[in-house]
Amino acid sequence: MLVKRPPGAEHCVLMLISCYYAGFVQIIESMNVADVLDKESTIQNYFRKVAPCEGAMYGIQPEVMDNYIKSCASYCVVTYLLGVGDRHLDNLLLTNTGRAHRRDITILLDL
Repeated sequence: MLVKRPPGAEHCVLMLISCYYAGFVQIIESMNVADVLDKESTIQNYFRKVAPCEGAMYGIQPEVMDNYIKSCASYCVVTYLLGVGDRHLDNLLLTNTGRAHRRDITILLDL
């Protein structure tokens, strides 16, 4: 099966969560944090560009900031509790809606 990159997406992640004989594929339009910082210099600038909102705190849509804060907090707690050591900016992906995803989920789940 060939999956094409959606127009305008810089990174597409195919996440496969599977057992021995089956799985699911999900395409998530996202960008790794290292690339965000290279292009926009800060995560706030990135969100101001993709989700602007005049009059809101930091000039970013409130639901995007809320998603970002909650997903970063849960990512930090879960990876700490599970003892995941491979945490760097190339493994963390951001979506335009503010959600943070881990790229190599197989390491996290020890698959």
